[in-house]
Amino acid sequence: MFDGPRYHPLIVCDTEGKEAAPMFFTNKESGVAETGSYLEEAIPGYYHLKYGNRKSAISSNTSIHCPSCGRPMKRITANRDAHKGTVLFTCTACR
Repeated sequence: MFDGPRYHPLIVCDTEGKEAAPMFFTNKESGVAETGSYLEEAIPGYYHLKYGNRKSAISSNTSIHCPSCGRPMKRITANRDAHKGTVLFTCTACR
């Protein structure tokens, strides 16, 4: 059962910022936005990369791992603006 949008804060997993993994999820965007970059899951299995209020090493070229299985997710939309979080991801392993 889907209980509304989920927000997953991201942490950088390497020194070059090429890999990022999601942490626990919350249903409150306000607290997650304070931490930096995060994923918004408004539709189950699809994740928007969003940028919070703090500077983050995560860019649109960073490999983002799936919150469910941990494998790298597939980018399914192009990034139009590096700061708007318009990149959409999904996990081909979980789908």
